[in-house]
Amino acid sequence: MTLTTIIAGCDLSEPADHALDRACSLALQHGAKLVVVHAQANDEMQVDAGDSAMLQMLGEVSGAVKTEEAIRLADKLAAIEAKGVTTELISRVGPADELLAAIADEIKAELIVLGTTGHTGLSRFLLGSVAASTIRHATCDVLVVRGAGTQPFTKPLIATDFDPQSSKAIRRAARICAPGATLEVMHAWQLPAGSWGATLLGQARFPWSSVRD
Repeated sequence: MTLTTIIAGCDLSEPADHALDRACSLALQHGAKLVVVHAQANDEMQVDAGDSAMLQMLGEVSGAVKTEEAIRLADKLAAIEAKGVTTELISRVGPADELLAAIADEIKAELIVLGTTGHTGLSRFLLGSVAASTIRHATCDVLVVRGAGTQPFTKPLIATDFDPQSSKAIRRAARICAPGATLEVMHAWQLPAGSWGATLLGQARFPWSSVRD
């Protein structure tokens, strides 16, 4: 099953650039549309309404920042489109995690791709927290990118506890991996409650093989 719509979170930081590169690679692999989501900060400073000079200065700084962001976003989109990827930019004011989850629902995206750390509004200092929140709230799959790299995944490790979501994870991991990649599936288990002293009893007195079976 191929992907048709991928969302990439972009805050113009280096980790976000790595995520954007990965999302672009996946879009090329699947012939999918890439939607770049840029969350604009909306942190307000309390300023005396009578201080018009301060208000004017803040407005000028905000305008300059937004202009710079717009230029850099345009350059990134042009570079992606030059690779043959259909691209769309959505830029809205709001927390990045909420916007990513909401927009993914709106456009029926199958995958959100974002970095682990980066720039956010003053009230949300680390994109690490945004990534964790996005994973919790998104209704589609979320890929958190660590470091640079655009080649298809060749050594995936997939966790399973045998529930339906685990089976879905195996199928969905397969579609973002390189063709022919071997899927390593891991299941973790632990001894039942109350058997913490089993190691003192030894193999002869504790049914290890039965527990493992």
